[in-house]
Amino acid sequence: MSPRPDPRLARTRVRALSAAYELLLERGVGQVTVDEVSERSGVSKSTLYRHWPSLDELLSEAFSTHALSAAGAGADLPRSLQAYATAIAAGLEQVWGRAAASLAVTAIDDPEQRQAQQMWMRGLREDLRRLVDAAVERGEVVREPGTDRVLERLLAALFHRYLFSQDPLDSRFVTAEVQHALTHLRAP
Repeated sequence: MSPRPDPRLARTRVRALSAAYELLLERGVGQVTVDEVSERSGVSKSTLYRHWPSLDELLSEAFSTHALSAAGAGADLPRSLQAYATAIAAGLEQVWGRAAASLAVTAIDDPEQRQAQQMWMRGLREDLRRLVDAAVERGEVVREPGTDRVLERLLAALFHRYLFSQDPLDSRFVTAEVQHALTHLRAP
């Protein structure tokens, strides 16, 4: 029999992730410090580093936790993708969107920033894969070789609209992009 999870550990993680997400929205990627997360959450820096080897990993998990909870456990794929894409769009329109744009530019010449940017994007792609994998398990769609490209294009459309277009990143656009992705994910 495996040991029961410690509820204090779960509460500590929730406090840390909540504080990190709040700071991410308020200040943006690259502007939050471990000291601030520690102070706001009441979780020691050593505990934060025990759970997350880097601040970027903590912030990425904080965003993922928020976005995936918005998608709702057990929701069908259309609702899950819509909620997740909406969370990304909302996040981009917060302070962290401007920081993400800045990170994208500095990552061109700075290997450390490039690594942080790639870690963030891997996290977003993995979140979307989890949503699709859950849909595959429920029998909603079939995982095919092009599935990852469909998800990549959904992310690309959101980031492109935010970074390069003067058009709004509104619910109409997000819904159209989610519907486009869903048409390319094959039902069984």
